[in-house]
Amino acid sequence: MTYLGTAGNTATEMKDVLKYPACVHPLFKALLTALNVPNNDYTLNAANNLFPDDGFMIEQEYRNNVIQFYFATLKELDFENNSTVAREYINEWVSNHTEEKIPELLQEGDVTALTVLFLVNAIYFKGDWLNKFNPDLTEPATFHVSPSNQIQVEMMYNQSTYRYYEDNTLNAQLLELPYAGEDISMIVILPNDLDGLSSLEATLNPINLKAALNELLYPRSSTHTSVQVWLPKFEMKLRYKLKEYLQALGMVDAFNFGADFSPLCGSCGVFISAVIHEAFVKVNEEGTEATASTGVVINRGIKLFKANHPFIFLIRHKKSGTILFMGRVTTPSKSDLLFL
Repeated sequence: MTYLGTAGNTATEMKDVLKYPACVHPLFKALLTALNVPNNDYTLNAANNLFPDDGFMIEQEYRNNVIQFYFATLKELDFENNSTVAREYINEWVSNHTEEKIPELLQEGDVTALTVLFLVNAIYFKGDWLNKFNPDLTEPATFHVSPSNQIQVEMMYNQSTYRYYEDNTLNAQLLELPYAGEDISMIVILPNDLDGLSSLEATLNPINLKAALNELLYPRSSTHTSVQVWLPKFEMKLRYKLKEYLQALGMVDAFNFGADFSPLCGSCGVFISAVIHEAFVKVNEEGTEATASTGVVINRGIKLFKANHPFIFLIRHKKSGTILFMGRVTTPSKSDLLFL
């Protein structure tokens, strides 16, 4: 939505840093349309809005376009005289769009009398597995944070047929865990070595990630493999201020007095004050059904996928190929979101 309101070098920098194609706005419209289809199998809520101060006018063409392409509304707030009220309003809006999992996106001090514009994004995802984990088989297990540091975690277990691939370039196993409805799936990239996460992250790039995903999801031979899966339960709630990261990547003008937001508000002289991102992801056995199995047996000829050390995961929308989340699990109770 913010890119829609930029022009000149401000737009060029934003486009280059975020790798937007020329037709980005119609593509976002198509993606949001696909993501916002009501679904009983999973919950996917994305909260996106632009909150400008009420001291300047928004161009009508921008209003029309942001509604057409992003199904959004702009809410003007009085930052100068009622910054606390404005902060509470934004927090309530985000909370309502994230099943109350993110009740306080903005903290005290994030909104001041000098605030002129806030770009807010929050996303919440919760889904039931297609191949369900049996909670009776979840038990304490060792997770190797590093070769010399181990902790106890709640380790889930399941044996079923999955898309599975061993990638030599990444030196890792890839496993697709589809959610009910099969519109969205989690893909886990597990290094072969206990301390292989840093090497995996150094090797991973858009080209070899795409190649690995193609081999996993569109194989030339068998499409599914019988796999025994051990996956720790984990929950993450993370908050980042992205301004410095975006500036380091080359998106500078948007945060300075010389920013060109003329499509948004004419010659108003505004700039972005902050970009704050918070996300919540929870992975457990919810939605599972009891089975007769009461133990785990290692069977010969079945692939083993044991996520008992740091790994990367991504949550992907299948039809569009969009990666909704990508993160690392270094300790299941203290995980880090890489980007959204």
